[in-house]
Amino acid sequence: MISKCTKGRMKNIEKILGKDENIIDAVSGVINGTLFWEKTEKLSGVLVLTPERVIFQYKRENGRYRSKKYPLEEISSINYEKGILGSNIQIQTSVTSLKVTLIPLNENAEDFVKKTKSYIVEISHDMECKATCSHDVIEQIKKFSSLKKQGIITDDEFNFKKKQLLGI
Repeated sequence: MISKCTKGRMKNIEKILGKDENIIDAVSGVINGTLFWEKTEKLSGVLVLTPERVIFQYKRENGRYRSKKYPLEEISSINYEKGILGSNIQIQTSVTSLKVTLIPLNENAEDFVKKTKSYIVEISHDMECKATCSHDVIEQIKKFSSLKKQGIITDDEFNFKKKQLLGI
């Protein structure tokens, strides 16, 4: 459940979401370090989970909102750590990392991480399935091609099955 404080910090987030993209969960926190090649110090923002990505949105000193997006298929790890002053979430990709600290204890950072991991598993499973399914289609087309070469089926029958398998 997204806290009132976090909901209040999520202004303009809908502008960067896709047409059918919805918010699964969100937590607010602080980052220190470098973001967009800018040195940051105690930059407050919101970490948002959607079915496609994790977004860190924050408000710059000039009042404009900015966000950093992490597609779920690019996240190699996401971890949770509970501290004395709040929780921390560390996101790692092959290119970059983000550590959000001081997440209020009343916001369930651990649940956010569990949900994110669940969506990552789902996306990787979907990608594996697509790869397997396309391999199966190729094998079936090869089988029908062999039947055509042997004269067991006609060219029209082969073309019909090929289009059917390819969804054309």
